[in-house]
Amino acid sequence: EMVPFLEPNDGGTVNGTVMRTRAVSLKANLGLVDAKRLLNNQVEIPPEFRDKCLVFTGTLLRGPDGGLRVACLYWGDDRLCLYFDWLDGGWHGRNRLVRCKS
Repeated sequence: EMVPFLEPNDGGTVNGTVMRTRAVSLKANLGLVDAKRLLNNQVEIPPEFRDKCLVFTGTLLRGPDGGLRVACLYWGDDRLCLYFDWLDGGWHGRNRLVRCKS
């Protein structure tokens, strides 16, 4: 399921450290392996996931410049696409964490 991480007083954006901390408390701290699993089984993904960017904070990757990145999935060209976004950037309301349904 998709999980929003913004709170009313955030002003619409938080930094990556705040987002990752909230992911842990929301039990939505899935990682790269989970993102790849969704990517490989995307026919099972509900259509409401298509207008959001799904963020997987459980795995940190270091880019060539030394900056930290997290795995993300977004809908493009009629399919899910995997990319890695800067953790230091601003994370907003279009982004959602992902967690397993309980």
